[in-house]
Amino acid sequence: MADFPAMPFYTDAYLADTTHLTTEEHGAYLLLLFAAWRSPGCSLRDDDAFLARVAKVTPDRWRKRLRPILAPFWRIQGGIWTQKKQQSVREKLGAISEKRAKAARQVREAKPLAERETVPANEGANGQQTGPYPKPNTKTKESPPTVPLLGDERVLEEFEVWWQAYPRKIGRRATLEAYQRVRAEAGADQLLAAVKAAAAAWKAEGTQDRFIPHPANWLEQRRWQNVAPAPAPDAPAEPIELARLSAGALLATQSRARYDALLQRVGPERLVGMVERLGDGRDTRDLYLAVERTADAACNHISGGLAA
Repeated sequence: MADFPAMPFYTDAYLADTTHLTTEEHGAYLLLLFAAWRSPGCSLRDDDAFLARVAKVTPDRWRKRLRPILAPFWRIQGGIWTQKKQQSVREKLGAISEKRAKAARQVREAKPLAERETVPANEGANGQQTGPYPKPNTKTKESPPTVPLLGDERVLEEFEVWWQAYPRKIGRRATLEAYQRVRAEAGADQLLAAVKAAAAAWKAEGTQDRFIPHPANWLEQRRWQNVAPAPAPDAPAEPIELARLSAGALLATQSRARYDALLQRVGPERLVGMVERLGDGRDTRDLYLAVERTADAACNHISGGLAA
């Protein structure tokens, strides 16, 4: 390969100097210019047999017809052919290349040894690629799940519940920002119900995680508005089940036998009402004790009235 693979070509100057040449003479002249440009000294040796091969003609045709026409475009000294314009362009390119290489060396030498870059294994000494290009680093850092999030505490708590219900956990920070924007037009219960319905549909259809939309996109594109609500149950739950759902926190601290005894004494509907009335501001144990005291007081009141 030539030191400079691309040869600058000034068409206006060339055509102005060669308007009298025939097609054959144009072709021979260009072939000579190309061969000279690719040679180390940007020159050709004055050998008719060699020049005839370069011009792709017979030696006799070269000597009798082409050499007399093309020789005036060249400077022939010491058995060497050089073209004045081509030689000048080549020297300018060489000077520019050397200047850039010198500047690069100065920058490299000015760096501490530890900061100097080494030539990659797939790059040759002249900076040309000799092996396959390295693969770009396409890995991206995912948002850690424990990054502190800013915003209203109530909205953050709602978002945490919503986030746990969404089956594909990706882009937490972007999803929180989308949730905060959407929250201005939809209630937390509506968003939670929609995501639960969507998750159930994806699970029923066997949708793979990679085909589930990014949670932020799901919110921003208002897909929660298109989710069909979950079908209503065929029949209302039994009263005892309603009581257990409303007072389920009591089971976390008390035995099932004690809970069932309380349920039998007051009945499911009254137990639900007591839990709803007494539950504000109490933890589960205090709530149970308060419900139990209220139930005992009610039973004692009823017993006293009957005795009287």
